[in-house]
Amino acid sequence: MPLSRSACPLDCPDACGVLIETDEQGVFQRLRGNPDHSWSRGALCGKTAIYHELALGPERLARPLVRRNGSLEPTSWDEALERVAERLAALRGEDVLALHYAGHMGLVNRRFP
Repeated sequence: MPLSRSACPLDCPDACGVLIETDEQGVFQRLRGNPDHSWSRGALCGKTAIYHELALGPERLARPLVRRNGSLEPTSWDEALERVAERLAALRGEDVLALHYAGHMGLVNRRFP
């Protein structure tokens, strides 16, 4: 299977190196640890090790859901994004606690001696 180098898609400070396995058509099949990565050296946490099962699994959500009458129902991407935009617009001018995670930082922003 063809391999591509990347970083773990999860939002944690490690930004572990991964190898992405694809089939001959370039469709994602699974992730595995990159042994050449200076931080993770081929190791993957339990979440990333099964990422392909979650991303490709039959129970994965493939379209947005909205809550109507107490239950979740499928909707269009346009409606889902419109709802998000409306809720964000309602926050304009409000004090909002912004959280910052380090998953995107990787080795580029780390300060090693």
